[in-house]
Amino acid sequence: MSRQKNRKVNLNSAGKTKGAFFYIELIQIPYRYYAGFRTLDSVVRAKKVFNCKSLIIVSQKFHNQRAVFIAHQNGIDAVGFNAKDVESKNNFTHIREIGAKFVAILDLFVFYRQPKFL
Repeated sequence: MSRQKNRKVNLNSAGKTKGAFFYIELIQIPYRYYAGFRTLDSVVRAKKVFNCKSLIIVSQKFHNQRAVFIAHQNGIDAVGFNAKDVESKNNFTHIREIGAKFVAILDLFVFYRQPKFL
């Protein structure tokens, strides 16, 4: 529910979804989260800042695949629930996701990137 474009003033995807929620230890304590610049940042921050050992990720299928993969690679038990897919006239979102998945592999296994902000 958070996207890297959040750093732009005119784009607020978290506001459209009322913020991302982390359900900590399955006792359903929602926490609004607006600091998601990249999926890697959001997932690793969930573990390091909020001490989440497990995550429930609600997003579109193409994003859940990447987010759950990143979580598992960081030792987080995660499941994804798929929201309705986004409609795109030029299919840019799905094309962009191909690159995002490639970058996730590079981040995790080549560059060992960490979140920009912790």
